[in-house]
Order: sequence, then C-alpha cells, then structure tokens
Amino acid sequence: MSRLAVVVGLVGLIGLTSCVTPDRHREVLSANRAFRDQIADLKRVNDQYQAENVRLSTEVQRMGPLVKDAAALAEQKKQVEAILRGLKESGTTGAELPAGVTTVQTSDGLIVRVEGSVLFASGSVKLSKIGQSTLKQLSGAIGNHNGGIRIAGHTDTDKISRSSWKTNMRLSVQRGLAVLEFLTKSGVSEERMSVAGYGPYAPVDPGDKAKNRRVEIVLLKAK
Repeated sequence: MSRLAVVVGLVGLIGLTSCVTPDRHREVLSANRAFRDQIADLKRVNDQYQAENVRLSTEVQRMGPLVKDAAALAEQKKQVEAILRGLKESGTTGAELPAGVTTVQTSDGLIVRVEGSVLFASGSVKLSKIGQSTLKQLSGAIGNHNGGIRIAGHTDTDKISRSSWKTNMRLSVQRGLAVLEFLTKSGVSEERMSVAGYGPYAPVDPGDKAKNRRVEIVLLKAK
C-alpha cells in the first residue's frame, strides 16, 4: 500500500471519529442506561409474577380440601331437605321434625337422632305406639336415601335392675335391632342397613341421661 493511501485512510478515520460529538456520546450513554433500567424493571416484574404464581399454586392446594368439605356439606344439606320433604309428604305439619327427633350433620353423614323416651319404655326393647308413629313418618325419607344406613342404640349409665337385658350394651343393640326391623317392615331396604350398640359409652351430654338414651339413624354418605 502506498504512503498516500495510508495518509488518506488516517484522514478519513479522523474525520469519522470527529463526527461523534460529546453531546451525541452522552445521549448514547443515557439511552444505554435507560435500556438497562428497563431490563431491570422487567426482571422485577417477572420475579413478582413468579412469586404470585407460587402463592396461587399454594392457595389452590390449600383450598382443595375446603372445596371437598363444601361439596360434602352441600350433599348433607340435600339429605336434610329430602327428609323434610318426606315428612311433609307424610303429613307432618309444616315439614317439621316429629317431637323428640333432631338431625346432626357430621363427616360420616346425616344423623337422625330419636330420643329413647319417644321409642321405648324404661328397660324395654318394644317400640311404643308413639315410637312406631315417629319411625313411620321418618321411614319414607330414610328409604329414599341412596347410601348406607347405620342404626345405633345408646343408653345412659344406670345399671340394669328390672330389665331382662343384663347389660346396657345388650339393651342398646336390641333397641337398634327393633328400629331396624320396624323400618324394614315400613319399606326400607334391609340390605342397606346395619346395627350397632354403644351402651353408655358414647354420650352426647355426660350430664344429661335423657339425651344419652337414644337411637341414631345415620344416613351415611354415598360412595
């Protein structure tokens, strides 16, 4: 390459460099800083979205069981409404539960609790006329339940003295069987029912013997 070409090249490079003025240089630097700031802002936003996504995922996992519980309560509510409809159709005024009958919602299902004084005389396993009438009113709604039915007899803690049943446990089982047999005769499918006896060992109120003497008809959740 000739010396003249080298000189011309150097002159051109000097001219090109001189075109980048200090003001232009500052603008480029400022633009670069702004660009870096935007990138940093976008990273912060992305981190926030990631953290929110984790929080929402955790919340969904936490809410899962609650949603299932809500569905179970809704199903139990339907069962209560079905019983009340059955009572209304059987002629019970205002679709109210008969005297001495209450319902309790549990994780197992709906408990239809009937006071022992409504069903039996003291120490007896023979259903009273009032007890038969009460069970008759309940039988239609109970029979419409689409799951299993557990009938549980309960007694108080008083020792057996005048009854032919030697223990409260035997008495509780026989009372459960008496209710099962009556419901079977009233049209409830026997194959869906089972009987349990708890004697005095599952009180609802340890200080109230009258409340503890009862038969519970448990409408188990359909599987």
